[in-house]
Amino acid sequence: MIDFVQCVHERTVQESIEQTQAHWKAACYCDYGFHLTLMGEVPTPHFGQLADAMQDGHASIKIFTTNIRPGNLGRMVPHGHIWRPSRSWRRRAASPASMPRTTTS
Repeated sequence: MIDFVQCVHERTVQESIEQTQAHWKAACYCDYGFHLTLMGEVPTPHFGQLADAMQDGHASIKIFTTNIRPGNLGRMVPHGHIWRPSRSWRRRAASPASMPRTTTS
């Protein structure tokens, strides 16, 4: 089971993970994991927090390169904000096997 953690700007990445985790804890009888979802102009502190979350085992990041459908604004991550997290991950990664799998839409 894979769910999306909406890494909104008002919370830290860890707070977003914990909020989503609370929905699943003791409510699911199979293994589950999360895509950490970035939206909009990613706040600077989130880049380091994403690298920390990656080290904690949350290695799948969802980055929207469009707003998905007309009228649904705010999901598209600007291109400069796509490059920045990958540089952060590379600095912290111990080996290529620890790099996150990034999905885009």
